Amino acid sequence: MIDYTISEAPSSSRNILLIHGLFGDKNNLNNLKQALVPNYNVMTIDLPDHGNSSHTEEWSFASAVEEIHQLLDQQNFYPCSIVGHSLGGKVAMAMALSHGEQVQGIVVADISPVTYPARHDNVFKALNAVANACVTSRKQASDILNDILVEPGVAQFLLKSFKKQNDKWQWLFNVAGLQKDYNNIIDWPYLEESYAGNVLFIKGGESDYIVQTHQTAIQTFFPRASFKVINGTGHWLHAEKPEVFNRLVLRMLNDGE
Repeated sequence: MIDYTISEAPSSSRNILLIHGLFGDKNNLNNLKQALVPNYNVMTIDLPDHGNSSHTEEWSFASAVEEIHQLLDQQNFYPCSIVGHSLGGKVAMAMALSHGEQVQGIVVADISPVTYPARHDNVFKALNAVANACVTSRKQASDILNDILVEPGVAQFLLKSFKKQNDKWQWLFNVAGLQKDYNNIIDWPYLEESYAGNVLFIKGGESDYIVQTHQTAIQTFFPRASFKVINGTGHWLHAEKPEVFNRLVLRMLNDGE
């Protein structure tokens, strides 16, 4: 079961779905949401195994897409445009390939339709270290994370999903499940599908998640793809330069009207 919120604009029939990345939740794109809600109906979701959504037996793109599709259908939120960051961008692309007739366009933030090498071993190590330490405070968890993680800001990002429930501090996302199914998460299982709608890829100028060698795959799946680069940002481009990111998203959505 997917947890979601819908913010309806006073007079709009345009629907926008926002999808966060790995280890995130539906609040990660809140800055963009606030920029959209005056003129669009905005749905934010917690991906399966994240936030307040249900934990699954196996995470896969097929199952995530089906759950989201059922939610959008039940809430009469089709047709919609989709904005996704990182893993959320991959899910957005998968939604467009699987249900293209209902998707009016997508914005993909700093991710490509390719299989990636593993790059989260240290994150899982840190998450498990916190879980195994039976911590009694957020400060204790923060200290453990910062002892293991090198990249600035990652610990603070992860701690957004560290909550006290039933007198016990714990991760909201399904650490064991995501680690078990990590190969599914970094995979790209699509082969011959394509999406004829508008797709905007926004790359962080200092990020290596979108590189030149991905161009062929992008054009194969999304022949109408366009590209923007936000200089001076890494993978967290939407948080590092929110005004620029929001402006690019709004311009793409407005061009699609």
